[in-house]
Amino acid sequence: MKLKKHHAAGISINIAFAVLVCTGMFVSCITNDLEKPEFSVDVDRPQIKTLELMLGEYQYIVEVADTVDIQLKGLSGRKDLPENGGMLFVYDSDRELYFWMKDTNLLLSIAFLLENGKIVSIQDMYPNSSYSVQSAVPVRYALELPMGAFEKAGVRVGDILDISP
Repeated sequence: MKLKKHHAAGISINIAFAVLVCTGMFVSCITNDLEKPEFSVDVDRPQIKTLELMLGEYQYIVEVADTVDIQLKGLSGRKDLPENGGMLFVYDSDRELYFWMKDTNLLLSIAFLLENGKIVSIQDMYPNSSYSVQSAVPVRYALELPMGAFEKAGVRVGDILDISP
């Protein structure tokens, strides 16, 4: 009798398991048929603050890279960048900065800025290049925008940008 009870319990567990699996497959099928949202979430990229900047008459909404994790990721892995988008790298002290374009499929220009917002260098950067661009002097900020954005806005080395929040 013990064997039959054990066997019956095993059958009940197997049936319950089969019902759960089938229910899960059914729910999965229903979920896959639902309309997908129009946005995508990059699970590798933490929520990033943004800042509105004016360059000449052009407005840019830039992401603020103020943590090491965000700074290391930068704009790499992006397929595109809005025409008025970019990234401002913020450091807590002045330092020489080095940037490269590994895994970055965008044409970018980068400006290196002192603590007061004065631009000391503007350089172009090309997709997936292993060539490193550097600030040449210790700076507090680096601003990446679509290639040619600084020139388009009439912004040059020596100009001072208001990068306060």
